[in-house]
Amino acid sequence: MKTYPAIIESILLIIAAFVLLMLPGLKLPYLDKTTDTYFSESMTKAGLAYGVCRVVNASVSVIKESQVQIEPAGLGVSLAAGQVLDPLDDMTERASNILITAIVSLGIQKIVYELCVAYMPPIAGFIIIIFVVISFLKGERASAIRGILLRSIILLAVARLCLPTSSIINLYLNENYFSPQIIKARDELTIISPEMERLKDMSMPEIDGVIETIKNGFDFVDRKTSDMGAALKTMINNMGSMVSNLLRLSYLYVAVFIIQVILLPLGIFWLLARITNTLFGTGLPYRLKHPASRQLTSE
Repeated sequence: MKTYPAIIESILLIIAAFVLLMLPGLKLPYLDKTTDTYFSESMTKAGLAYGVCRVVNASVSVIKESQVQIEPAGLGVSLAAGQVLDPLDDMTERASNILITAIVSLGIQKIVYELCVAYMPPIAGFIIIIFVVISFLKGERASAIRGILLRSIILLAVARLCLPTSSIINLYLNENYFSPQIIKARDELTIISPEMERLKDMSMPEIDGVIETIKNGFDFVDRKTSDMGAALKTMINNMGSMVSNLLRLSYLYVAVFIIQVILLPLGIFWLLARITNTLFGTGLPYRLKHPASRQLTSE
């Protein structure tokens, strides 16, 4: 009589295995939708912040590289433009590098998540089929193999749920803490003054005869010299605020990287492994031990 429950259980497992094999890329309704939203919003916001930093860096570079041209206008601070803007230039470069690291790390997480969605169901289905076949064999070796296969299936499930679960927490942290501060720093950093806007138009005047072309060229140089002087004054006056906002962006994204890329995924995996071990007694590894400590424990 005991064989009938075992046969029914095996049939159900085979059906579940074929469902997993036939549905690669199977998504969980709420978890995966929230995960997709998290990755999309996080990468978009990081990209916008990076774009703002590059605009600041480009504006600083234009002024620094043009100090020889603006010198004849008699602008007293033109010779010191490079030295004055060096801290701002260095800060934008550092902030840009941090943002690139954040974007790359988010991209790697997204790739790992998509690989888990695509390949874990068929892998789990294949392991379930092997588990069912092994379950009909007797002996200690078959029992040990069944234990390894069962732990492998549960480990795959834990790994599959790890990133979506951490993404839900990340999304909550973003919406309630990180995102408002990042948006505030980014908006304050955005250059919207008329002086800086005029620097974007660097097109040369049209050719209209020799005399008119020369005249237009001198007018163009004089106008751009004036624009660069005004932009330089604006940057110097607002340098404290710009450096402060760049620093704020930098440490916010460093915190995002540490919490969302390192601490939360590892913490969620540890928690899920502990819960699984407590409920099912599977003995999943959830911490690393030094070999020496293992020898002492065994002794």
